[in-house]
Amino acid sequence: MANSVIHRHAVISRISDAKIVAEMDIDCRVVKGVGGDYVFVDVEVDHKKIHMNGETHHKQFSMRKDVYYNLPKHIHTILKEEDLDDTEYSSPMEDGGHACPMVFDMLTAIRDALGDGSTRVDLDRYLSESQFVTK
Repeated sequence: MANSVIHRHAVISRISDAKIVAEMDIDCRVVKGVGGDYVFVDVEVDHKKIHMNGETHHKQFSMRKDVYYNLPKHIHTILKEEDLDDTEYSSPMEDGGHACPMVFDMLTAIRDALGDGSTRVDLDRYLSESQFVTK
């Protein structure tokens, strides 16, 4: 069984004054095994003192199917739970052009780790659904 760990880091700031309100770290461990491949995800959100009293929260989950669609959904849900899904904050889910650079980069790395080079990461699939556009 071969494992790959993929790490991405995002800084979330208040747009009005560029003050950092939180940092998000996402670690994905891609596990290839006899029973099938899966991705174990660990998300840590570290709030700065100006937001939620500087608390740090962890969320862990694993996925076997349709990771290219479900991982962005899970990250967006975590942003909502952490009170970071607001138009006053920058977002790791999009930039000004409604692209998902950090998430797209992570999904591409997962695809490569799974050896699934023929599978296209369909960014348009989840961007077309308004629930993922936070601004």
